Amino acid sequence: MTEEQKQKFVELMEEVKEERNASRNSKDSVFKDLFGRREYAAALIRAVHPDWDFSEEELTIVTLKNVLVNQEYNDLGVLLRKEHLFLFEAQSTFSLNILPRMMIYAAMTIRSFVTLFSQNLYGSRKIEFPKMEFYVIYTGDQEINESISLSEAFYGGETFGVEIIAKVISAGQPGDVVDQYIQFARIRDETMKEYGRTQEAVRKLIARCETENVLRDYLREIKNQEVGGLMSFLFDEKYFRELYYEEVREEGREEGRKEGRQELLVSLVEKGKLPLKVAAEEMNETKEDFSKRLWRG
Repeated sequence: MTEEQKQKFVELMEEVKEERNASRNSKDSVFKDLFGRREYAAALIRAVHPDWDFSEEELTIVTLKNVLVNQEYNDLGVLLRKEHLFLFEAQSTFSLNILPRMMIYAAMTIRSFVTLFSQNLYGSRKIEFPKMEFYVIYTGDQEINESISLSEAFYGGETFGVEIIAKVISAGQPGDVVDQYIQFARIRDETMKEYGRTQEAVRKLIARCETENVLRDYLREIKNQEVGGLMSFLFDEKYFRELYYEEVREEGREEGRKEGRQELLVSLVEKGKLPLKVAAEEMNETKEDFSKRLWRG
């Protein structure tokens, strides 16, 4: 694929993206920013196919942004030549809904692929069609199968007209970029639990990653941003919600009958498990109003 074709393909992909609305100027997640750079995207492909020979210039980043909602998700699309389409998503809280999402992303990306190369879907001549691979980079601590499929997850094992199979990666080879990203995400979890979403957390996270050689070069590149922006980038509200919402739901199932939703949120804030801002938003209250509920006894 020539540089001109790559640029045209990217432009076509833009046509299928929704407007970013209120989040239009927000930063991507670390996952999308990191692997949206061809150097790291190439390292990612080599991690899953160590015997493949290709150059960075043969990759085109074709990530779809905000296709389904106006929020950021950790999804990544990479096209290798005209031959292979890779779709990755990173998750800290596992959800099988990734499978229908990947099906939608794949269909929209293929639409642009067909348009770019002026192929006739209704003609008798077989079109060129890239091989597709789907991956979940999982950074949580739940036991997950090495692969998940649409038929098993949604249809009890029955196979119908469409199938999606995604490989789940929860550990890379020591030192490779997948291993480093997973380590980074887990260190971020630990740091945020201890220090919250603070400047101290940013400093501790970057210092520990540099010491342990986890995404060291990448973090050195971005750490000169102003601290407030860096804090939002590394510990964004969306990520915090994903990390703790499952815990809120789980504790709610166990304690909800006794305490009620309001008491549960108060308890989580008092234990340091949930930010005051998030709890207040869940109750549709200001931080000041919600804070009056704390430490009453």
